[in-house]
Amino acid sequence: MALTKVTQNMLSGGEVNVLDYGADPTGATESHTAIQAAVNAVGAKGAIYIPDGTYKVTETITFAQGTSVGIYGQSREGTIIQSGLVAIDAAKYVFHYQGDDAVTANLCQNVTISTLTINALYFGAGILAEHCFPNLVVKEVEVFKPYNYGIWLDNCWGASISDCLVDGDNYTRLYGYYLQNANNICMYNNRVYNMQNSGQSTGIGATSCENFSIFGGNVENCPRGIYLTLGGTFDGPSTIRDVYFEPRAMQPFDAGQPNDHIKVLGDTADNGSLLVEGCLFQAGVSSVPIAYNGVSAQNLGTLTLISNVWQKAKFTAGGQGENYFVDVDTTVDKVIEIGNTLISTALGNLRQVPVETVHTYNNAEDTGSQSPGNNLSKFSAITDTTKTNVTGDGTSYTIIYDGELYDVGSDYDVATGVFTARRSGYYVFDASVRLENLVGGSTDAQFSIVTTDGSYLLYKGALSKDSANQFSMSGSITTYMDAADTAYVVVTTSGGTLTDDVTDASSVPRVCHFSGTQII
Repeated sequence: MALTKVTQNMLSGGEVNVLDYGADPTGATESHTAIQAAVNAVGAKGAIYIPDGTYKVTETITFAQGTSVGIYGQSREGTIIQSGLVAIDAAKYVFHYQGDDAVTANLCQNVTISTLTINALYFGAGILAEHCFPNLVVKEVEVFKPYNYGIWLDNCWGASISDCLVDGDNYTRLYGYYLQNANNICMYNNRVYNMQNSGQSTGIGATSCENFSIFGGNVENCPRGIYLTLGGTFDGPSTIRDVYFEPRAMQPFDAGQPNDHIKVLGDTADNGSLLVEGCLFQAGVSSVPIAYNGVSAQNLGTLTLISNVWQKAKFTAGGQGENYFVDVDTTVDKVIEIGNTLISTALGNLRQVPVETVHTYNNAEDTGSQSPGNNLSKFSAITDTTKTNVTGDGTSYTIIYDGELYDVGSDYDVATGVFTARRSGYYVFDASVRLENLVGGSTDAQFSIVTTDGSYLLYKGALSKDSANQFSMSGSITTYMDAADTAYVVVTTSGGTLTDDVTDASSVPRVCHFSGTQII
């Protein structure tokens, strides 16, 4: 039997190796039957392990109702599920979890899909998860060239998607990621590229979802970036934070309609609010960064825009007669704009929105330079090197985020990891850390942002490392600071030895970052 890496979670339910059921890691013969046999053999609870190799698959790998079965590759780059289809079959999905919430016992629970690549050519979707609740985790998965959907969650609650990539290769025609009737969803540091040049092609789509958050990542070369169609309720507040948007270089996909980065489109029901914070919008042909539109019978709630940057914005009118950065109709309750910056040599109009609904603070326009002109402090930094043996035995380590991405005002010190406020005001701070090499027996973790006025605890609890001996934490705060007050990030693990490392984020997704913005 091939050597496998297991976690305690795997052991508790049992693990099977697909090679023991005849899967072919060379890709020469079809492996669907073998992988499905492994899934069937593990039963209602356990894990399927797929060693590195290329596995040809021609049919959907299905996980039955009521199961808690995860599937793990050895490595994201090395474990490849390769489509063996020769013609499009939109009704087939590479992996299909098919829980049924009509009977509680039929829900798929505590499911993890991780650390593999799906070459889904001709399959309708790479992953379809239906009625998974709670604790559906999709992480470190790449989906290449699905026909309709990369990762599709239907009627799932309490799910997370992190460090994933969907590359449509100009082939995928619907959604990179699609959330349908999905509640309490967190998407962290995901990427989506190269959706098909058509009016339906969208990076991230959500329909009738509640309480979802999108943190970090990239949405690039997609006709539509994030598209929220609200077919019922849209409770919140929901959040889109620290996302980089770059549009597809294309003409309008439909005459008379713009190519939106973020669009919220409502129906006849009242819906909740949306926060868009710290995003960078690169404008393109017929592109509206944010459109927030409903119908006359509906109240869309509050749209809050904080510390976003619209860069090099140059628009072509898409049948509306005007060019806008923010397009909001009369159904919106309120628009709050704080510390946003417009950087361009060819600005369009700031917004189309009823004037009485707009509340603006410290916004700025910079028409001639590439730096914000409002003099508010803004910085972002990552760990540029691995910080080895910094904690594990209860030692508190001040994280040195030494890879500076930007620092407007020169208020952050890459040598010490300390931010110093230039002037009094309200500040928003975000921080994340990924610990690795957790082999020294650490059992507990604590993660905090420490300011002059006190420490803000972001996480305190058990250290539940994954199969790669890694553990991640993140969080954000809003606080008031006087001039010369400081802020920095501290991590502590205990119960083991001084062997725990902080990950180098310079060559991997930015899993260790520290950023801050003065908002008022």
